[in-house]
Amino acid sequence: LTPTHNKVKMNAHEFADLEPDDIPDPICAGSPGLTDLERNIVIVAHYLVFPVTSYALYAVYKKLDIIEQRIYSPFTLMMAILWVQLGTAFEIGSHNYTSDWGLDIRKTDLIHGSFSFFNYGTQFIMAIALKKKGVPLFRCPDFSSGIINGVVDTIAVIGDLFMLVMTIIQPILYAMIGRASSSVLIPLTAAAGVFTLIRLWQNLGPNKYTFWGGTLYLAFALLGVFFNVLYEMICVAFIHVAIAGSFACSMIPFVVAVFNAELPGPDVPSDEVIKGAIRYVISLLLGRMSSAGASGLDENTPLV
Repeated sequence: LTPTHNKVKMNAHEFADLEPDDIPDPICAGSPGLTDLERNIVIVAHYLVFPVTSYALYAVYKKLDIIEQRIYSPFTLMMAILWVQLGTAFEIGSHNYTSDWGLDIRKTDLIHGSFSFFNYGTQFIMAIALKKKGVPLFRCPDFSSGIINGVVDTIAVIGDLFMLVMTIIQPILYAMIGRASSSVLIPLTAAAGVFTLIRLWQNLGPNKYTFWGGTLYLAFALLGVFFNVLYEMICVAFIHVAIAGSFACSMIPFVVAVFNAELPGPDVPSDEVIKGAIRYVISLLLGRMSSAGASGLDENTPLV
């Protein structure tokens, strides 16, 4: 098999007419493109997002009676999953019409801008959706249960408002600086992923399925970012399949967490949650699972 993707060749006048983001990646300009087989595999990896996210919607539907009692907005959670599908649809269009599924041409346009909005926006609204039920979005931090709980609550209040604002203004950011907005949005959505991890674990559980579901959801998403960086380092076009596959796979542990949502147990202070999480992770690393850790993070154990 030989690469059939031809690099875009432009003369000096054509380059002069392009925006900076439209110029082929200078780092990987000399790398071979995808073979026909590789391109087909990359395409399939992108389309895998649709069945996985559809199953995620089904999981929310099946557990809706419990989820309605646990989180801030089940509707927003379903909307976030739909945004994953919409973002993927725009991404597919961008890849197909910009560089025949290669990563060497980075074009700023409406199709990619739409992908950017849904791709990053879904991380913000998902984290907000998974807030604990009955906790207002606009509120003052609560220090009545101690300093640590108050600090954690302050982070939550500021984080929620910041994610709401970023969801609204990120299209403006893209319009101003184009694809360079990713350098700002990637670390912010990674932080949103941490909110999602904690809230998926605590507000749908806590149990071992919601803990590992949230953890692996974030891990796979960050793995996709890592593969994107790796592509820029070694310029192997087929890494595209790992980038797409990582983001598709991130929804699988998310589905597992949703299917294991359970009715709420007694409230546990934030400082106990933090201590319990640390003890649980250390016990895993040392291979000495406590009885609570071995059987799952039960809602009645002080661990969580």
